[in-house]
Amino acid sequence: MTSLHQVAPNILVALDRRVPLVPNIGIISGTKAILVVDVGLGRENGKRVYQAALRIANGRRIYLTTTHFHPEHSFGASAFPRASLIMNAAQLDELQAKGPAYLELFRKIGPAAQSALVDTVPAETAVVYRHRHIIDLGGTVVELREVPAHTRGDQVIFVPESRVLFTGDLAETRFFPVLVDKDSNGSRWIDVLGQLIALRPAVIVPGHGEVTDRQLLDDVREMLIWMRAEVDRAVEKCLPTETMVAEIVAAARRRYPGWDNGQYLSYDVLSFRNDALAKNGESGSGPGSDNRK
Repeated sequence: MTSLHQVAPNILVALDRRVPLVPNIGIISGTKAILVVDVGLGRENGKRVYQAALRIANGRRIYLTTTHFHPEHSFGASAFPRASLIMNAAQLDELQAKGPAYLELFRKIGPAAQSALVDTVPAETAVVYRHRHIIDLGGTVVELREVPAHTRGDQVIFVPESRVLFTGDLAETRFFPVLVDKDSNGSRWIDVLGQLIALRPAVIVPGHGEVTDRQLLDDVREMLIWMRAEVDRAVEKCLPTETMVAEIVAAARRRYPGWDNGQYLSYDVLSFRNDALAKNGESGSGPGSDNRK
């Protein structure tokens, strides 16, 4: 686990440094307990995070929560004691439905991921909530909110006192959003970002990329609104799918230079295309109907 940086009183973050398959990991402290946010890829990474949490907790209770089920965020959770994991119900459902397939998928990414996922199994969840959950760590109150968009089970973690918001992959600094499969929805994502903006957070800890301010939420939302409009225009013109994808992907790269995750732009276009076709009473087909990572 990399060195920890203080982003607000009682809140530390281990930064991902834009390393692939590494999330930002947070530790929120109160007088009675600490809450770890996201845990890394695989059991060995989870052990490193847990050891760091033990040092910081210094005898206080340790809780863990994960922003969504994707392996680099949640598959180290089994290194934590059984009684510590808090998860929203939709995320748990998605983990149970898709976890084994994603475990195999990520093992095929490369030797480093394969090694990290040796002996990895999903963790057992101690507390399951629906929609919203409050944790009092002792003088520090944390709010968990279920806000599906990038996945079926996204949740955000908000600390009202310091107005720090952990967004998971709903907002990543200079990364294109990823509409990964049929449970991702760009229009819902736009609405969710509007809800998060309404919280008026001061500090944003993204799933990946640098810690920043709430302008990130506006930037990601604007990008998704722009892409939806471009796709809607292309669908109205009856552009062939291949032409639509090529033109909008190229335009996105010009409009947002320096943003990473460009390899997923075609999936984003196809997802919005399928949504537009569904609104017109047509069915989507091809890779955009299931844009699994």
